Amino acid sequence: MAIRRKTRTALQRELLAYKQAAPVGIGETREEQSAREDAAEAETIRQVRDDIWWTRPVCQLCRGARHRECAGFPDEMHEDPPRSATRGRPPAERFNRRVCGRLCKACHRDVTENRLLIVFLTPALGFLGPVTGVPR
Repeated sequence: MAIRRKTRTALQRELLAYKQAAPVGIGETREEQSAREDAAEAETIRQVRDDIWWTRPVCQLCRGARHRECAGFPDEMHEDPPRSATRGRPPAERFNRRVCGRLCKACHRDVTENRLLIVFLTPALGFLGPVTGVPR
C-alpha cells in the first residue's frame, strides 16, 4: 500500500523553500556564547592573579613563616567569598584585588578545609587591607 502525501498549498511550498534556503544559524550559539564568557573570565583571573603576584610577594596569612611546609609548591589565589557564592556575576566583580588574595599551599589547604578562618582587619578593604588567620 502506497502512502499518499497531503498536497501543499502554494504558500506552504514558498515557506518550505524559504526555510530550506535560509542560513542555519543567526547569531552565536549557546556553546559559542559560553566559550566566549569562559575565555573572558579566564583572562580576568589571569590579570588579577598577575597583579596580586606583583604586589604581594608572600602569603598574606603566614607572611612566609610556613615556607618549609610549602617548599616546592607555588602559592595559590584564594577568593573570599568563594566562586560558588558569586556564580552568575560579571568576572570583574567576582575577581578583583579586594576579593582575591595570595596564600601559600599550606594556608590555602587549612582555609578550604575549615581549619583556619580568614579575618579581614578592615572588612571594607578585604584582601587589600591587613589580613590574619584565626584557627577554628
